[in-house]
Amino acid sequence: MVCQQLDGVAVLRRVQRRREGCVCTAIRAIGSVGQGSGEAIRSARAMYDALSEAEQASVSNYAVLVAAEKEYEDLINASIGKSDEMITVSMAIEKTTLGQDYILEPTLVTIPKDTTAAQLLVALLGNDKMQYNGTPTSSFYLSYLADAAEEVNIPEEILKRAGKDLTNTRESNEWLGEFDYASTSGWMYSVNGSFPSVYASEKTMQDGDVIRWRRG
Repeated sequence: MVCQQLDGVAVLRRVQRRREGCVCTAIRAIGSVGQGSGEAIRSARAMYDALSEAEQASVSNYAVLVAAEKEYEDLINASIGKSDEMITVSMAIEKTTLGQDYILEPTLVTIPKDTTAAQLLVALLGNDKMQYNGTPTSSFYLSYLADAAEEVNIPEEILKRAGKDLTNTRESNEWLGEFDYASTSGWMYSVNGSFPSVYASEKTMQDGDVIRWRRG
């Protein structure tokens, strides 16, 4: 019985070390922090937070994660601008109309007041992961987001509404954009559940706003 208990403890410790190792690897994978580092930082943070307190204490490079989070936040704020008043908003990018998941899961961000929805999008993802017309402060129109092609499973309700307009094709396997899978499709954004009638470059954020980009 004692041997079995010891074996069980040994197995548990191996599992713990494996989990700790995965987190350490995820933190190392962040590398040099840039505008496109948000996903890697958020993933490493989520993995670390899922550990027990004892496991967290064994993550040797946790300070690297904390420093990366601070550097990334400073980079976002610098790319948007400075303000004496800061607000906290949430942004997500999802593909549920295609039966798929998030490109960017709901993320809380502290930013200067009056930042536009377009500025926040560009700051979070980086210019290299999108194609758009206009600028983040004028006539911004999002055409494409970097997104690897995957199986489409369009919800039945949307199939009924769209009818013959739907197709099984997209222009690029690396980019998801306007007219992919439907002649009327494109990227749309909402704020607190409503779709603004202005460009995202003209929609300034207020404290507590929930911004969601989705395939329309």
